[in-house]
Amino acid sequence: MALSLSKRLPIYSFTLLFATALSFPSLANENNKPNSVWDVIEAFKHSIQEKDEALFLSLFLTQNVSWVGVISDKTLSDLEKKDKKFAEQPKVMNSTPQEFIKGIVNSNQENKETFKNVKITSDKEVASVSFDYEFFKDGKLTNHGQEHWQLINTRSGWKINAVNFSFTLAL
Repeated sequence: MALSLSKRLPIYSFTLLFATALSFPSLANENNKPNSVWDVIEAFKHSIQEKDEALFLSLFLTQNVSWVGVISDKTLSDLEKKDKKFAEQPKVMNSTPQEFIKGIVNSNQENKETFKNVKITSDKEVASVSFDYEFFKDGKLTNHGQEHWQLINTRSGWKINAVNFSFTLAL
C-alpha cells in the first residue's frame, strides 16, 4: 500500500529537522560561538598564549563584568617583609578583562595559564567553573591560586559574567 503525500510529510519534516540540527554545531564553530563551557576555557587559555585580545574579550558578556582578585595573606606578608610600603597594599584588586589582556598583549614575554582540577556545575543555562591555576611568563611560574567563573548561556554562546581569583606570588 502506497503512502499518500500527507502521510509522508511528517517523515520528510523529521528528516529535514534532523539534518538542520546536525548542521548547527559546525555553523556555530565557524562563527566562533562557544558551544560549551569547555570551549570557553580553551579559548581563554589560547587567547592568553597567542595574545589574541579580540578572542579574549569576546568570551565576556560585557566588558565591565566583575573581575576581582584577592591577594593571599602569605603574599602580603612576604611583600611586607621585603618592603614596608606593601603594608598599604589593598588585599582586594579590582580590574577588568581589558586591563588583564592589555597587559599580556603589551608584554614582550610569553604568557601561559594552566588549569588543574577543573569543576563545572551547570544546568545548561548558567554555569559555575572553578579550578586551580598557574600563570607563567617566559616559562617561569609567576603566580598561582584558585579561580572561579560565573557563565551564562546566551544566543551567542557561553559568556563569562564574573571572575574571582586568589593570587599568590611564586617567590
